[in-house]
Amino acid sequence: MSATFLRHNQKENQTPEERIKQQKREWYYRNRKSVLKQQKKSKDRKESKKEWYEKNREVCIAKSLDWNIQNPIQRKSTVQKYTHRNSARTKFWKPYNIPDHMQLEWIENFGRLQKFDQLKGKLSKRLTLEIAPLKESNLVIIHHHYLHRSRTMSQLSYWICIDEIPVGVILYSLPRINVPVDGIEPMKLLELARLWIHPSVQNLSYEDRNGKSHSLSIASCAMGKSIKRVKTDWYMKYPNLPKIDAIISWCDDKRHKGTIYKSSNFIVTGKSGGNSHGNGKRKDSGNYLPHKDFKNVKTRFLYKFPNSNLPVVTNSEEILENMVLESFDNLF
Repeated sequence: MSATFLRHNQKENQTPEERIKQQKREWYYRNRKSVLKQQKKSKDRKESKKEWYEKNREVCIAKSLDWNIQNPIQRKSTVQKYTHRNSARTKFWKPYNIPDHMQLEWIENFGRLQKFDQLKGKLSKRLTLEIAPLKESNLVIIHHHYLHRSRTMSQLSYWICIDEIPVGVILYSLPRINVPVDGIEPMKLLELARLWIHPSVQNLSYEDRNGKSHSLSIASCAMGKSIKRVKTDWYMKYPNLPKIDAIISWCDDKRHKGTIYKSSNFIVTGKSGGNSHGNGKRKDSGNYLPHKDFKNVKTRFLYKFPNSNLPVVTNSEEILENMVLESFDNLF
């Protein structure tokens, strides 16, 4: 007789209690990993482990010291791994590994324009955007951008190129909010999260036919070109996400005046920030990170794509004088 037939017979001969036990056992083996993970994180288990350690503390320490003496090579390796994992360099480059010598040299020299030829033509024709590999662009942002950190969630980055030479990076991502802002659902918003341009091209200028000098608006030109194509590029990369209706960005009042946003037809819609998120666990998932810039007040800018069915937003900075300052905590 086959094993399946015997198993079927056994099930028929079981009492209701035995059948329930069997079902529980089968469910446990199907979900064993998640059950053990949940037990590991439970408060009762933590408390019981703490009580057990307090009772057996001296024995545990003696065993550890004995193991250290008997396994010096393994102990050295463990200490090195711990030191590396908690070093300042590891935390600086997080979530990526520390770049090797060649990668670091490339990152440090990225964006440097050796010579700018004024006679080659208009900046609008010479400046182009290329979709950048996310890891490489984030490493450049971590090293060069004043915040020294990348973003999380879905992202799309561009190299800013002059004469096909990369001189900067611009990064878009989903905003880390879970409530509507300015009447727009979070998943229909795209945040202009990072913009960095190498200092060697920030103060460039050119002379017109009359000999008058003009500064090159590289940031505004790059932002304008990215706005024209980001909606299509985002959909190509994330076809299952909702279509984007607007771009949002927060400008740190301590560092910026928002000139680039205003020149790119963004409008002021409010202010946010002014307090830290804390440094504990989030209710949903993850941890609050106590970044210092969270305490800075930020001006919120919004750019609505044409033909999007969104409410009209007043383009007036006078509203800021009487506006109640919003807390970032209300957005999460």
